[in-house]
Amino acid sequence: MSRVQTFFAALLCATAIVSTPLASATDFPVKPIRIIVPFGPGGITDVIARQVAKGLADKLGQQVIIDNKPSAGHIVAMQTVAQAPPDGYTLLLGSNTGLTVAPHLYKNLNFDIASLLPISPINTAPTVLVARPDFPGSSLADLVRLAKARPGTLNYGSFGVGSSAHLGMEIFKKDMGIEVTHVPYRGDAPVYLALMGKQVDVAFITLFSAQQRIRSGEVKALGVLQADRIPAFPNIQTTVEAGSRNSDLPVWIAFFATPGTPRDVLKKLEDSTRSVVSAPEFAEFLRSRGAEPWLITNAQLMQFIQSQSAKIAPMVQAIGLKAE
Repeated sequence: MSRVQTFFAALLCATAIVSTPLASATDFPVKPIRIIVPFGPGGITDVIARQVAKGLADKLGQQVIIDNKPSAGHIVAMQTVAQAPPDGYTLLLGSNTGLTVAPHLYKNLNFDIASLLPISPINTAPTVLVARPDFPGSSLADLVRLAKARPGTLNYGSFGVGSSAHLGMEIFKKDMGIEVTHVPYRGDAPVYLALMGKQVDVAFITLFSAQQRIRSGEVKALGVLQADRIPAFPNIQTTVEAGSRNSDLPVWIAFFATPGTPRDVLKKLEDSTRSVVSAPEFAEFLRSRGAEPWLITNAQLMQFIQSQSAKIAPMVQAIGLKAE
């Protein structure tokens, strides 16, 4: 069995097995709960985390605190939760970066990413490929035609090396047989400025950043890096529709707990979180910010993580991606 297969066998088992004896959750929580967020304050993921925390506090009758711990690969946040007391008071806001990319880059950690226990999915968020209005194309099909007609002359910006945008586009390029040069930036704002400053031909930004600019005509959307079309923008072609079935790599977040957390505490956290995430007002909150509630089971979450990682692993190796 390969390293990747071993990792995900352990991860899937973690959804069903908790090593500690059942402990009563009748009085849980009796003190504040801390959510470790691997992103800096003020960004869209932090904003969503704080909205969920507010809802959880109302459901559980206890304060829920956001603790921002950004780092490369989200390692610091994951380590904090993996090594916390297994009592349900320290939770992780996990993401595609930490759960599907980091395991292929960080081989000698002093904790096991696969041991983190799923509580509940929260949301997905599309990544959109946009261009200036003067770009000679309006879809992914147009981009492919241009790239084949002018091999090696086009470039694209992303919001970081190893991001879902970077890896997804590299998979798309391989599937479509085109060459478009990657130019990485650190976040949505810098890559957008590079696009408008004509430093890159096209750029991936989050739908949160893109939606008003698309509606105003400031940019045009060529495609979205996932299998399903965006309900708010049904005319935007997906990379899967364009012929790249392995490029279904939306950004996502979910809650995880420390290994060994009692099952009934996990269940109380899951039920409370799902109650918040499934509420119509939370869906409205997300959609106004370019995201969608993710209403799948924890087993489906783990299967999705395994599927994403299997797509990412060979591309990480092919492009020689290394840990920062």
